[in-house]
Amino acid sequence: MHLKVMRKVDVFSAFAGKFYTLGFANITSSNPIFEPAEIFSLNNPAVRSYHANYNSLFTDLKSFNLNGYRIVLCAGDEHTARSFVSSLKDNNIFSRYTTTIAENFTGIVVTPFTIKKGVNYPFCKFVLIGVNDLVRTKTISVSQKKRKTNVFTMPKVGDYVVHEVHGIGLCNGVEQIEAFGVKKDFVVINYAEGDKLYIPVDQMDMLERFSGSDNIPKLNRLGGKEFQKLKERVKNSVREMAFDLLELYRARNQAKGYKYPPDTYWQKEFEDSFEYTETDDQLKAIADIKSDMERGIVMDRLICGDVGYGKTEVALRAAFKTVMENKQVAILAPTTILARQHFNTASARFNESKIQCVLMSRFQSKEEIKKNLAKIESGQASVIIATHRLLSNDVKFKDLGLLILDEEQRFGVE
Repeated sequence: MHLKVMRKVDVFSAFAGKFYTLGFANITSSNPIFEPAEIFSLNNPAVRSYHANYNSLFTDLKSFNLNGYRIVLCAGDEHTARSFVSSLKDNNIFSRYTTTIAENFTGIVVTPFTIKKGVNYPFCKFVLIGVNDLVRTKTISVSQKKRKTNVFTMPKVGDYVVHEVHGIGLCNGVEQIEAFGVKKDFVVINYAEGDKLYIPVDQMDMLERFSGSDNIPKLNRLGGKEFQKLKERVKNSVREMAFDLLELYRARNQAKGYKYPPDTYWQKEFEDSFEYTETDDQLKAIADIKSDMERGIVMDRLICGDVGYGKTEVALRAAFKTVMENKQVAILAPTTILARQHFNTASARFNESKIQCVLMSRFQSKEEIKKNLAKIESGQASVIIATHRLLSNDVKFKDLGLLILDEEQRFGVE
């Protein structure tokens, strides 16, 4: 039996060696068109998927190695390949990085090759694990396909808005008014004392949605000085803050930050679990942030983007890298609603990694706050998401490594 199998392998090798490309297909034994000269039965079970389950990969690699298999991992790029070599070493699995594979190689080699699907040939003890076997194939969301930059979104009835001259008002919808025989659409804004302002839709650049605290804002009066005085106070406070920032940056440049190590396979696993394809801007922002973290400087970066463009995912990847070094992450949100949204998103993303997130807000009971404060101080809570409640004196971190400020508001930056 062994000689028969070897003879078929030799025949197949001699036949296949004449061609540059081979195609494999299953042909039934009873073929009405032609009679095959030779039938080769190749026992090649499928390579299973390892993404988000690297423990199974380590187990299989050890088993293959013990049974004398030659193993090739295709990581897709050099950085990922070298990261895999390091991760395998951490799990007592010897491998080496290479860009060329010798015919008589042995053991495990990790390559930057982009072969998508792997193969397993037990008869010659060879396993190739493809990129898609290691990394999840991502889908592009409908929202990503249809994204357009919206400079302004029409306010809805009941929205608080800010006019750059008249201040805070309440949107009362759109009315069509005829003037000089021409009908035009106007946005109606209610102000204090029953005043109304009609704004042509082609002048909407003077209007924006109100972004402030959770409290209901006070309406301004049309023609009053209150809003102008408020703007002057803000200008003065911004000037003062600018001088404070200069001192802060001078001190920051002299300080040293924590130097984070390069990404681990756990980081790769976490990022591969993101269900959408990252945009180029997202990838650049993520790379820049990681570069800062690995340089050991005091990082200070501003991530700008419209709603739905993936700023939260960028922040969560930095948070994950921080937590992997046993440090804590604080995410400060301007409103309780936004804090709750971030908490839900972070809890879902970190669920597989067993990273504990806690929420701190004024809507929690004293018992909940006391329990969360203890978790923060002991280090049990790795990601803390809160409103300005986070800045209270009773909040004590065990080892804070990263602060993420979601500053979608125009005030409250300081």
